[in-house]
Amino acid sequence: MENASKALIIAGSTLIAIMIITLFAIMNNQISSYQQRKDEEVRVEQIAKFNNDFNRYIVSDDDGISGADVVTLVNKLNEYNQKSIINTENGTTNSGKSIDYNVVMTITISNMGNTAENNGSTQGFRKRYGYDENDLFGSNINRYGQIIIKSDSTAGVNSIYSLFRNFQVNDKNALEIASKIYQKNYATESDAKIQELIGESLYEYNSKKYTARTAWKYSGELTKKTIVEYTEYKEFVSSTFVKAQDTEYAENGQVQNIYLKFYN
Repeated sequence: MENASKALIIAGSTLIAIMIITLFAIMNNQISSYQQRKDEEVRVEQIAKFNNDFNRYIVSDDDGISGADVVTLVNKLNEYNQKSIINTENGTTNSGKSIDYNVVMTITISNMGNTAENNGSTQGFRKRYGYDENDLFGSNINRYGQIIIKSDSTAGVNSIYSLFRNFQVNDKNALEIASKIYQKNYATESDAKIQELIGESLYEYNSKKYTARTAWKYSGELTKKTIVEYTEYKEFVSSTFVKAQDTEYAENGQVQNIYLKFYN
């Protein structure tokens, strides 16, 4: 009888131990599942915030976005690219992290060339606003009339990014004056006449600094290249761009490929 009692006690203790272990296992699984859900919620939230930084500039209606917004997108891609470069240098894989900076991100801007669109009457940006022998975008516009900016090409991102940062001249007002005159007269006046008009206006603006008056030549910071490229840049930021096709996303859900086109 005594042995039977001991056996029951041992069996009961074993059962209780099993129940406790099972309970701990269930609790651990629940905690683990809860943490996984929280981690997933954080990941989704971070990717949504990341995507919104780009998607809020991309609209599907005919109003489109301004070139100034496109410049903002390029700046954001440049920031992304800087983090991608750090990852590459450090051999970081971003495994398990919300934003994967090893994903190659691309912004493609079409209808930037010399011809009209194949399916419309809108002229390409270069055909409409390309000035003289100088050109803001140069070889960055490919033979298909596209500018393709990729985050795995440091030169590609930086060359476009730098185009929008090259106008940090000491006298921005003088550049603005020269640009307006060039924009107004380039199609109807000779280069010599445009120089004369710019010289007169700069003299009126600041006769101590710009003393050459009608004899003024493209000099100092205000080279012809700078004036022409700045004039084209102003046309770019005030132009309208629309979505060319739907944005594409990487496997983890983050924005990967953005497609825009020059509209007018």
